[in-house]
Amino acid sequence: MKNYKNIKINFLLFFIFFLEINGNVFKILRTMKKNCVIGLGNKGIDFDFTRHNFGKDFINWFSNYSSISLLKKDNYYYFEKIYNNSSVNFIIPDTYMNESGIIIKNIENKFDKLEDLIILHDDLDVNFEKIVLRDKEGRGLRGHNGLRSIIENLKKSKKFKNEIELKKLPIFLSLGIGRPSDKTLISDFVLQKFNFSEKQKLEKIFFNIINILEKLI
Repeated sequence: MKNYKNIKINFLLFFIFFLEINGNVFKILRTMKKNCVIGLGNKGIDFDFTRHNFGKDFINWFSNYSSISLLKKDNYYYFEKIYNNSSVNFIIPDTYMNESGIIIKNIENKFDKLEDLIILHDDLDVNFEKIVLRDKEGRGLRGHNGLRSIIENLKKSKKFKNEIELKKLPIFLSLGIGRPSDKTLISDFVLQKFNFSEKQKLEKIFFNIINILEKLI
Protein backbone atom coordinates (compact mmCIF):
# COMPACT_ATOMS: atom_id res chain seq x y z
CA MET A 1 0.00 0.00 0.00
CA LYS A 2 2.88 2.29 0.91
CA ASN A 3 4.59 1.62 -2.42
CA TYR A 4 1.36 2.39 -4.24
CA LYS A 5 1.13 5.78 -2.50
CA ASN A 6 4.74 6.54 -3.40
CA ILE A 7 4.02 5.71 -7.03
CA LYS A 8 1.01 8.02 -7.01
CA ILE A 9 3.03 10.84 -5.42
CA ASN A 10 5.89 10.38 -7.90
CA PHE A 11 3.48 10.34 -10.82
CA LEU A 12 1.79 13.51 -9.52
CA LEU A 13 5.15 15.27 -9.14
CA PHE A 14 6.18 14.20 -12.65
CA PHE A 15 2.86 15.44 -14.05
CA ILE A 16 3.29 18.85 -12.34
CA PHE A 17 6.86 19.06 -13.65
CA PHE A 18 5.64 18.14 -17.16
CA LEU A 19 2.99 20.88 -17.10
CA GLU A 20 5.48 23.44 -15.84
CA ILE A 21 8.04 22.63 -18.53
CA ASN A 22 5.48 22.68 -21.33
CA GLY A 23 3.92 25.85 -19.97
CA ASN A 24 7.31 27.56 -20.18
CA VAL A 25 7.82 26.22 -23.72
CA PHE A 26 4.44 27.55 -24.84
CA LYS A 27 5.19 30.90 -23.18
CA ILE A 28 8.49 31.15 -25.06
CA LEU A 29 6.81 30.26 -28.34
CA ARG A 30 4.14 32.91 -27.81
CA THR A 31 6.72 35.65 -27.16
CA MET A 32 9.13 34.56 -29.90
CA LYS A 33 9.67 37.03 -32.72
CA LYS A 34 8.66 35.74 -36.15
CA ASN A 35 10.76 36.44 -39.25
CA CYS A 36 10.37 35.24 -42.79
CA VAL A 37 13.02 35.03 -45.54
CA ILE A 38 11.78 34.47 -49.10
CA GLY A 39 14.21 33.41 -51.83
CA LEU A 40 12.85 34.33 -55.25
CA GLY A 41 13.21 32.21 -58.38
CA ASN A 42 11.40 30.15 -60.97
CA LYS A 43 10.02 26.72 -60.11
CA GLY A 44 11.46 23.65 -61.83
CA ILE A 45 14.93 22.12 -61.83
CA ASP A 46 15.66 23.54 -65.28
CA PHE A 47 16.04 26.98 -63.67
CA ASP A 48 18.32 25.89 -60.82
CA PHE A 49 21.53 27.94 -60.66
CA THR A 50 20.36 30.42 -63.25
CA ARG A 51 21.05 34.03 -62.32
CA HIS A 52 17.35 34.80 -61.82
CA ASN A 53 17.15 32.02 -59.21
CA PHE A 54 19.85 33.43 -56.94
CA GLY A 55 17.50 33.81 -53.96
CA LYS A 56 15.91 30.39 -54.35
CA ASP A 57 19.28 28.68 -54.79
CA PHE A 58 20.52 30.17 -51.52
CA ILE A 59 17.52 28.78 -49.59
CA ASN A 60 18.09 25.33 -51.15
CA TRP A 61 21.78 25.47 -50.27
CA PHE A 62 21.13 26.72 -46.74
CA SER A 63 18.60 23.93 -46.15
CA ASN A 64 21.26 21.35 -47.07
CA TYR A 65 23.95 23.17 -45.07
CA SER A 66 21.69 23.23 -42.00
CA SER A 67 20.69 19.56 -42.49
CA ILE A 68 17.03 20.58 -42.38
CA SER A 69 14.73 19.26 -45.10
CA LEU A 70 12.47 21.59 -47.02
CA LEU A 71 8.78 20.84 -46.48
CA LYS A 72 6.02 21.43 -49.03
CA LYS A 73 2.91 23.33 -47.99
CA ASP A 74 0.28 24.91 -50.23
CA ASN A 75 2.24 26.70 -52.97
CA TYR A 76 5.63 27.00 -51.29
CA TYR A 77 8.52 25.08 -49.71
CA TYR A 78 9.92 26.03 -46.32
CA PHE A 79 12.09 25.11 -43.37
CA GLU A 80 12.32 26.71 -39.95
CA LYS A 81 15.32 27.66 -37.80
CA ILE A 82 15.47 29.23 -34.34
CA TYR A 83 17.86 32.15 -33.77
CA ASN A 84 18.02 33.40 -30.18
CA ASN A 85 14.45 34.59 -29.59
CA SER A 86 13.38 34.47 -33.23
CA SER A 87 11.59 31.83 -35.27
CA VAL A 88 12.71 32.18 -38.89
CA ASN A 89 10.93 30.54 -41.81
CA PHE A 90 13.00 30.24 -44.99
CA ILE A 91 10.62 30.04 -47.94
CA ILE A 92 10.76 29.26 -51.66
CA PRO A 93 7.62 30.04 -53.70
CA ASP A 94 6.61 27.05 -55.83
CA THR A 95 5.71 29.43 -58.65
CA TYR A 96 7.24 31.19 -61.60
CA MET A 97 8.94 34.48 -60.77
CA ASN A 98 6.09 36.71 -61.99
CA GLU A 99 3.66 34.94 -59.64
CA SER A 100 5.85 34.92 -56.50
CA GLY A 101 3.44 37.08 -54.51
CA ILE A 102 0.54 34.65 -54.56
CA ILE A 103 2.12 32.86 -51.59
CA ILE A 104 1.57 35.91 -49.33
CA LYS A 105 -1.94 34.91 -48.26
CA ASN A 106 -0.59 31.52 -47.17
CA ILE A 107 2.44 32.75 -45.20
CA GLU A 108 1.28 36.04 -43.66
CA ASN A 109 0.91 34.34 -40.27
CA LYS A 110 4.66 33.61 -40.29
CA PHE A 111 5.71 37.25 -39.70
CA ASP A 112 4.17 40.13 -37.76
CA LYS A 113 5.40 43.28 -39.51
CA LEU A 114 6.77 44.06 -42.96
CA GLU A 115 10.18 44.79 -41.46
CA ASP A 116 10.24 41.13 -40.37
CA LEU A 117 9.99 40.00 -44.02
CA ILE A 118 13.25 39.73 -45.98
CA ILE A 119 13.25 39.16 -49.74
CA LEU A 120 16.34 37.71 -51.44
CA HIS A 121 16.45 38.54 -55.15
CA ASP A 122 18.86 38.87 -58.06
CA ASP A 123 19.83 42.40 -59.08
CA LEU A 124 21.16 43.45 -62.49
CA ASP A 125 22.36 46.81 -61.15
CA VAL A 126 24.69 45.24 -58.59
CA ASN A 127 27.98 43.61 -59.61
CA PHE A 128 28.35 39.87 -59.13
CA GLU A 129 29.64 38.89 -55.64
CA LYS A 130 28.24 42.10 -54.14
CA ILE A 131 25.24 42.06 -51.78
CA VAL A 132 23.24 45.22 -51.11
CA LEU A 133 20.90 45.60 -48.16
CA ARG A 134 17.93 47.79 -49.03
CA ASP A 135 16.30 48.23 -45.63
CA LYS A 136 15.40 51.92 -45.74
CA GLU A 137 15.99 53.96 -48.86
CA GLY A 138 16.36 52.63 -52.37
CA ARG A 139 13.80 49.89 -52.03
CA GLY A 140 12.25 50.47 -55.42
CA LEU A 141 11.15 47.42 -57.38
CA ARG A 142 13.99 48.02 -59.86
CA GLY A 143 12.02 46.39 -62.67
CA HIS A 144 11.97 43.05 -60.83
CA ASN A 145 8.73 41.18 -61.54
CA GLY A 146 9.11 38.92 -58.51
CA LEU A 147 9.30 41.93 -56.17
CA ARG A 148 6.40 43.57 -58.00
CA SER A 149 4.24 40.48 -57.45
CA ILE A 150 5.14 40.39 -53.73
CA ILE A 151 4.20 44.05 -53.21
CA GLU A 152 0.98 43.77 -55.23
CA ASN A 153 -0.17 40.89 -53.06
CA LEU A 154 0.85 42.62 -49.82
CA LYS A 155 -1.45 45.48 -50.87
CA LYS A 156 -4.32 42.98 -51.00
CA SER A 157 -3.55 41.65 -47.53
CA LYS A 158 -5.80 42.95 -44.74
CA LYS A 159 -2.94 42.41 -42.30
CA PHE A 160 -0.34 44.50 -44.16
CA LYS A 161 -2.42 46.85 -46.33
CA ASN A 162 -2.06 49.76 -43.88
CA GLU A 163 1.73 49.38 -43.67
CA ILE A 164 1.98 49.40 -47.47
CA GLU A 165 -0.18 52.55 -47.62
CA LEU A 166 2.25 54.16 -45.15
CA LYS A 167 5.05 53.40 -47.64
CA LYS A 168 6.50 50.67 -45.45
CA LEU A 169 8.10 47.78 -47.28
CA PRO A 170 9.84 44.48 -46.57
CA ILE A 171 13.64 44.40 -46.45
CA PHE A 172 15.17 43.69 -49.86
CA LEU A 173 18.51 41.90 -50.05
CA SER A 174 19.91 42.42 -53.54
CA LEU A 175 22.21 39.68 -54.80
CA GLY A 176 24.33 41.09 -57.61
CA ILE A 177 24.45 39.35 -60.95
CA GLY A 178 25.76 42.24 -63.05
CA ARG A 179 24.30 43.50 -66.30
CA PRO A 180 25.17 42.56 -69.90
CA SER A 181 26.49 45.43 -72.02
CA ASP A 182 23.75 44.80 -74.60
CA LYS A 183 20.36 45.58 -73.02
CA THR A 184 18.57 43.40 -75.58
CA LEU A 185 20.27 40.36 -74.01
CA ILE A 186 18.91 40.87 -70.48
CA SER A 187 16.08 38.33 -70.75
CA ASP A 188 18.49 35.63 -71.90
CA PHE A 189 21.18 36.71 -69.43
CA VAL A 190 19.06 36.30 -66.28
CA LEU A 191 17.90 32.83 -67.39
CA GLN A 192 21.42 31.61 -68.13
CA LYS A 193 23.17 29.39 -65.60
CA PHE A 194 26.13 30.80 -63.69
CA ASN A 195 29.38 30.15 -65.53
CA PHE A 196 32.12 27.96 -64.02
CA SER A 197 34.01 30.88 -62.49
CA GLU A 198 30.85 32.26 -60.87
CA LYS A 199 29.82 28.85 -59.49
CA GLN A 200 33.19 28.59 -57.75
CA LYS A 201 32.32 31.75 -55.79
CA LEU A 202 28.72 30.93 -54.84
CA GLU A 203 29.46 29.21 -51.53
CA LYS A 204 31.46 32.21 -50.30
CA ILE A 205 28.58 34.50 -51.33
CA PHE A 206 26.09 32.24 -49.53
CA PHE A 207 28.11 32.43 -46.30
CA ASN A 208 28.13 36.22 -46.62
CA ILE A 209 24.33 36.14 -46.95
CA ILE A 210 24.11 34.09 -43.73
CA ASN A 211 26.20 36.69 -41.88
CA ILE A 212 23.96 39.50 -43.08
CA LEU A 213 20.76 37.64 -42.20
CA GLU A 214 21.98 36.83 -38.69
CA LYS A 215 22.49 40.56 -38.07
CA LEU A 216 18.99 41.37 -39.34
CA ILE A 217 17.12 38.71 -37.37
